Amino acid sequence: MLETMLRERTLRSASGDPLRVDHAPGTVLVVNFWATWCRPCRREMPLLDTLHDRLAGRGGVVAISVDHDLARVARFVERNRLHLPVFVDGPEGMARDLDLATLPATFVLDGSGRIVYRCAGIEEQTLGELNAAVDRVLEETTLPTAEDPS
Repeated sequence: MLETMLRERTLRSASGDPLRVDHAPGTVLVVNFWATWCRPCRREMPLLDTLHDRLAGRGGVVAISVDHDLARVARFVERNRLHLPVFVDGPEGMARDLDLATLPATFVLDGSGRIVYRCAGIEEQTLGELNAAVDRVLEETTLPTAEDPS
């Protein structure tokens, strides 16, 4: 369900551009629902940004804000110098459709789009579990490699 929503819905980037989440087959995707007014959400953003950088070329992390105020999200992204893609979907979007009871909510999707891990909030224990879930997906996924030209 989440994979279908990501593929079919047009969201707004933090700068206001209409975009869709790109989940390339065979890669891991971490999807985080958050809000600027949510203290645990704000605390975990640097951790998710680091994870996104670690996944370069093998997947990534996307953060989907449930905020109404696009400018507030853009200021947060700029002030925190986030590299990960940040989308704004508002409170009436996917988070509501998924019936998320709490924020933050994080999902790990494998290369075929299946949810293989879900957590509410990232603390020390769940950060380890999240990284382990991502690593399992990476181990199970064989990405094509360029043939040796020699």
